[in-house]
Amino acid sequence: MGRGTAYQGKTLLGPAADWLRVMPSGVLRLDVRGTIQTDDGELIYVSYGGAIQCSKEQADRLNAGEQLKADDCYFITAPTFQTKSDKYAWLNAVQAVGKMVSLKFGEGSHVRYNIFAIK
Repeated sequence: MGRGTAYQGKTLLGPAADWLRVMPSGVLRLDVRGTIQTDDGELIYVSYGGAIQCSKEQADRLNAGEQLKADDCYFITAPTFQTKSDKYAWLNAVQAVGKMVSLKFGEGSHVRYNIFAIK
């Protein structure tokens, strides 16, 4: 697989993967792994778990192709990063948290996060 999704000067390289596990309570547990290539050619491996909880009404809207926003669902991630790049080595020590900004299935599908380093 070649280059993948481009975003803000970075490219998600393939192969990448994400899994959703449906818990008995209906909460979705997220497991995502992939490699980002920065606009200056450096590679950063990112992996994160997370939790997603949407009401049936919100899930129906999402499955109908509507875009959901942060206030529509609880959607939180906890990314970590690994790189051999000297320029981005500081990421190796970062624990981040992410909050979904927007989510869409179907045509124009995407997930956008705000990511914050915890200090």
